[in-house]
Amino acid sequence: MKITQTPRWFNGRVLASLVLFVVCASASQAQRGRYGREDVGMGRPIKTEQGFLFVDGAFVAPPYKIEFEDDSIRINGEDYAADAFDLSRYSPRSRGMRGDSARGMGYRGGGGFHRGEPQATVEYNPLWRLSREFSWLSHGAIFILKQENPPLILWPTQHGFDLLETLIATTEQPVNENNVHDAVTSDEDRETWRDLVANFQATPAFLSKATKLVDEMNAVEIDAERQHAAQRLGEKVSYPLTMFALVLVVIAVGHLLTHAQATNLQIDDPSTRETIKKSTVVSLIIVGLMSAIDLVWTLVAHQSGTMREMNPLGSRLIADPVQLIAFKIVITSMSMGLLFWLRDLPFARRATWWCCLVLTLLTVRWVTFQSLFV
Repeated sequence: MKITQTPRWFNGRVLASLVLFVVCASASQAQRGRYGREDVGMGRPIKTEQGFLFVDGAFVAPPYKIEFEDDSIRINGEDYAADAFDLSRYSPRSRGMRGDSARGMGYRGGGGFHRGEPQATVEYNPLWRLSREFSWLSHGAIFILKQENPPLILWPTQHGFDLLETLIATTEQPVNENNVHDAVTSDEDRETWRDLVANFQATPAFLSKATKLVDEMNAVEIDAERQHAAQRLGEKVSYPLTMFALVLVVIAVGHLLTHAQATNLQIDDPSTRETIKKSTVVSLIIVGLMSAIDLVWTLVAHQSGTMREMNPLGSRLIADPVQLIAFKIVITSMSMGLLFWLRDLPFARRATWWCCLVLTLLTVRWVTFQSLFV
């Protein structure tokens, strides 16, 4: 009798298939548990200190702890019945099967989807969807709950910023509650907005949190507007200033090469010394013009966000343009005045020549940089 032995590779494949079947079965069971009735609306509590939460016209101070049951919401230890709010937006029909596909298609508790067989749809709890949207609080969302109205969710970076500014303004003077942002189109949402503004009483916790956020966003907006204005100014002055600097660089290079040797020598001839002194004055004029070009381009580049000042002293002053301009004018004028007063001395003439050379190289660098954007 011949005995056939099963190959080892066959046993390995059978074992691998069994393992894969067990894993898939476990995943399917977990998927069923996810959509099972006992898990709908249930989950871990939402804990965060971000965002803004208003309930029936009152601000709920953070930190937030929000828990969901099958028929209630617990916010910082206070229970609210689910039917107290209009959650019709979270029903499967009104949301057009938004969210998980199993909810809209019908999920069989016995083991998956089957064509041509009746499928029992899992009873849907709108609190499950609401709990997912409540998690947006951790991203800074503004959540407004009002009884018998649907929840209203706003974002500070959009129309929620106007709401926060309006609520802060209620502490100083009456505001027009009918001034609702155009992005809020639903009648229920507009009613929720108006009711909150009309009856809101600002608390110290709200003012501290909202004022800080509004100030930060205003600072960002002002900075963006300043950068945009600097970019427009740079576009206007870039071409003429580049051409002027280019011509000035050519003149400066010729001037430096012409008077390099005479500047660095001790000459006793009166007429030659007078010529050298005149060349020193020309060098000072070039230094002044190039310093002005450097100042204008530095301010435009920094305000538009295309440059970072590496000079430790300049980086402290550049945030205030007026202060930087005043400092630049005073220091440059004093330096040029001192060199002009000492222009008869050889070391002063040499210092002027080297200052002109350094400013020429700096202007060449600016011309090269600006030529990339002209």
